[in-house]
Amino acid sequence: NVAGDDVTAGNWTLNSLVVKTLKHSGNVDCNATTAQWTLTGVGADEEYYKPTTGTTFTEEYLKYEKNTNNFIVLPQEPTDLEVNYTYTSDATNNLTLTETKSVSLDYDAAGTAWQPGVHYIYNVKITATEILIDPVVVDWTNGGTYEKEIQ
Repeated sequence: NVAGDDVTAGNWTLNSLVVKTLKHSGNVDCNATTAQWTLTGVGADEEYYKPTTGTTFTEEYLKYEKNTNNFIVLPQEPTDLEVNYTYTSDATNNLTLTETKSVSLDYDAAGTAWQPGVHYIYNVKITATEILIDPVVVDWTNGGTYEKEIQ
């Protein structure tokens, strides 16, 4: 979810969101009390949001989650979010600034790894002086049981 504050809303355009260096492969041992993960390979960037044209946002959080950009993350240490945006300070003189900032996705002071079976929601607020991240951690809810007969 991304929003601006009362100063920045309407003047900012969100160009992209990239989750940095996620590991996409590993092994899991399900014989223990809880699943034990061993990640393999190197981390790769996951482009979460990149429109064909930027999105101007308001003071209310806009949700950038949809089926095409949703992904499941293996349990691992939180990485960083790369936020690319454009700010228009003076439309009359076409004064614009485009930059990319990297912000940590750590969700607690202890640096706890992302856990299996947990849904992490990050509220990103861009202000005139900083980018604020407010993470929300919730359990996944059961979407129901669906049966399909295969003949």
